[in-house]
Amino acid sequence: MNITRAVAEFAIKTTYDDFDAETRKWAKRVLLSSFGMNLAGVTTRSGARILDYIKKCPAPQESGVIGAGFKTSANYAAIAMGTTSHSTEFEDDAPPDLSTDVGYFPTVIAVGDKLNVSGKEIIESMVIAYEIGSRLTQVTVRLAETLGGIGPYFCTIASAAATARMLKLSVEQTVMAVSLAVSHANWFLWFQTGSDAHFYEQGVSMSNGIESAKLARHGLTGSPDALDVYSRALLNAKPGTDLSIKLGNPYRITEIGIKKYPCCYLQMNYIDSFVDLVRENNLSAEDVLSVQVDVAPVTAQVLRYQHPVDEMESRFSLAHSIACAFFDKKPGLDSYTAERANDPAVKSFRDKIKIVVHPEWASPSAPLGAEMPILVRMKNGKEYRKTSLKASDPIIVSDEDMMEKYMSCATLVLSKEKAERVAEMIMSLEKAKDISNLMKMVTFPNK
Repeated sequence: MNITRAVAEFAIKTTYDDFDAETRKWAKRVLLSSFGMNLAGVTTRSGARILDYIKKCPAPQESGVIGAGFKTSANYAAIAMGTTSHSTEFEDDAPPDLSTDVGYFPTVIAVGDKLNVSGKEIIESMVIAYEIGSRLTQVTVRLAETLGGIGPYFCTIASAAATARMLKLSVEQTVMAVSLAVSHANWFLWFQTGSDAHFYEQGVSMSNGIESAKLARHGLTGSPDALDVYSRALLNAKPGTDLSIKLGNPYRITEIGIKKYPCCYLQMNYIDSFVDLVRENNLSAEDVLSVQVDVAPVTAQVLRYQHPVDEMESRFSLAHSIACAFFDKKPGLDSYTAERANDPAVKSFRDKIKIVVHPEWASPSAPLGAEMPILVRMKNGKEYRKTSLKASDPIIVSDEDMMEKYMSCATLVLSKEKAERVAEMIMSLEKAKDISNLMKMVTFPNK
């Protein structure tokens, strides 16, 4: 099978009517979460830095930047929103590849706003982009150990395909857009965690995808099997190796795990275990003598900051999240700030935490690590033990939890009334003839 053409045909031929009710519902839930984290992202340090840069870049005012109060080009809007939304680390991912909504949502919104597409087209494009990017990324999951991360994400390819769809390109033009995107592709790995680059990478990859589709519309060409060659090179596969992928029902967007805490996805089930342990036993931080957790190498590699110094490092610190589970009971946005990271009491508690790495737990079949045994010793001699779920186990989030997450993010920028109105618009998005009213509300929060 020619993957390049398969991706192009899927992007152009798939329609809203191909989705069942569950897929449509999940797409809107993911979009609600994405709008929320984008609004919250303008308040982060990384968000402020990228917005300051984008504002100074000359560009046509064609796409709104959520929460930022200005419009810019679709390309710059994707960079800005890719960075701001990811900077909260509240993005939602689907194991085992951990393809994330912030690698696709900004493209769909930026291009959709420029073209004044309908709500149904936004849902279509989001499902299609995530399906392409996630399925392609799954092919490279086994690169995790050799590359030191989860393998490259295919945001650029998927963004090109989704943009081509919204531009109403033909299948042949979309083949060229995907091919050109291969030349634009950038790698997204976990080496950059704890820095602005980790958040910026997906923004620029989406901008590159948008540019690829625009170039294809103007007649630029590429090799019609470029994605096939690229995939074989990534996997060191011999010519003729079947790298075919299944695209479509069931759609990967329904397997996204909605994050409960604004930090690295690998921590979600681990934090849940500590939150439950503290609540069920009414544990107090000041009564704890020591904490020991046993982890796989990938966990220690990604969550590598024992003593983070700012909000970025704190989101990739298992020790910090554990400390906040004791001090804050349920870690939230306020738990991951420079002030909280440098709080003397929190720093002192992190000294009590010992993380034991088990090299023998490294496994290509379980790239996200293993279950994590927990041992909490109290000053009175009592011990509490628990084994957390694996990072790859499903995250169960109710509709109420989903709305609570969205509101906690959105009300950092919007009034409660406006945030609720935006949520209503997103959850009935299929009824919108175009997304202009929604984008005005979220782009210019003070108007």
